[in-house]
Amino acid sequence: VVVRETPALSVLWMLSAVTGGLILLAALLYALRARLLSGREIGSSGTWDCGYVAPTARMQYTASSFADPVLKMFGAFMGTRSRFNPPDGLFPEGSSFSSETPDVSQERIYTPLFSRLEQVMARLRMMQHGLLHLYILMIVVSLLALLVWKLG
Repeated sequence: VVVRETPALSVLWMLSAVTGGLILLAALLYALRARLLSGREIGSSGTWDCGYVAPTARMQYTASSFADPVLKMFGAFMGTRSRFNPPDGLFPEGSSFSSETPDVSQERIYTPLFSRLEQVMARLRMMQHGLLHLYILMIVVSLLALLVWKLG
């Protein structure tokens, strides 16, 4: 069987070679890891717990914790609001901190835009009756209007 060399075939050969190379590399790395870890004990432990023995969900990091460096730079533009109840006294009973950064694009662009769109669409809702024969009539009238407009 004679196979003609085409651009698509050469791309497939290249793709096959790269895929084979990646599979070989993965196998070599797996073998190297297995050799380096042979004879060693591999232990497991709990995740980092912030230094607390029994952390609760209230002690965990939130998305705002990770975004804090960016918010420090752009906080004035983002409208970040925070509330802090500091510990009070020698043996404080509680303390709290919360911050809220509104979604600027949602509050200033999408919400006003879609609110206006909802108002416009509410006016067109009167045409929606749920009756199939009325919808077909609207389509026929529209097609006749287009035909008269195109021919006239």
